[in-house]
Amino acid sequence: MSQFAITAQPGLKKEGDYKWFLNGRRCTGVTTALGVIEKPALKGWAAEMGANLVRERVGKYVAAGEPIPSGEFEAALKDAKHAYKDSRKKAQTHGTNVDKWVTAYVQARIAGADTPAMPAESEGEPFLAVQSFLAWEEREEVEWLAAQHPAVDPDYLIIGISDLWGV
Repeated sequence: MSQFAITAQPGLKKEGDYKWFLNGRRCTGVTTALGVIEKPALKGWAAEMGANLVRERVGKYVAAGEPIPSGEFEAALKDAKHAYKDSRKKAQTHGTNVDKWVTAYVQARIAGADTPAMPAESEGEPFLAVQSFLAWEEREEVEWLAAQHPAVDPDYLIIGISDLWGV
């Protein structure tokens, strides 16, 4: 076992999914305290998702040298404005599923309990992400200390949840 110790903050309590209190005083999450940080690269990614949708919808006409039906073209342009939402939702779902599995896996390893079943290979990206995580863990010989550990600043009442602690 490592020389490090992860201890809980006395007086810290969780209510519901996202509400934290320290000695009865409501804490603010780190993300909220920092404000939403603009991510300019996401604009380009969103535009590319829209362009990909248009390519999928009208590419067959262009490749065949045929005119693009007006209704098809207009529908593709309309749907392109929101294509990033579908892609983001799919990625978030995969990320959430992988995060839940990794957290359960690490918590089981710390407790010496049975680890959760791996995602099925048919799940694609989540399966590959978990495979990569396990290969990294083995290569680095990680000793897990904590998962989903809260840390709070008692003066400013700002809380953050670290995903994983290991050496």
